[in-house]
Amino acid sequence: MNKEDVFRELQVEDWSEEEKNELIDNINDVTEMRFVGLVDDIMTDQQKIEFSKINQDEIDVVGKWLIDNIPQAKELYISTMEDYIMELKVKFAENKAKVEAAFK
Repeated sequence: MNKEDVFRELQVEDWSEEEKNELIDNINDVTEMRFVGLVDDIMTDQQKIEFSKINQDEIDVVGKWLIDNIPQAKELYISTMEDYIMELKVKFAENKAKVEAAFK
């Protein structure tokens, strides 16, 4: 799902570029935190030791290690992101309904 797909899905195409960038940053941050928690739950103790030795600032190295050592890591990341986007969609719809109800 690219950025434009996310904006369409959340119905925020009319937001400013700054707001859209903040939204994408939020989605990435939350997805990464949740993904790390999921991966930590499924890693063996040995994998945790190996992973801790990797420089976490080297995103490409981290990504390759995860893909090589965690089955379906990429799919898990995408699924985690899609789940969060759906959560946001529900929240946005609820907030919109509240605003509309306030003006009736």
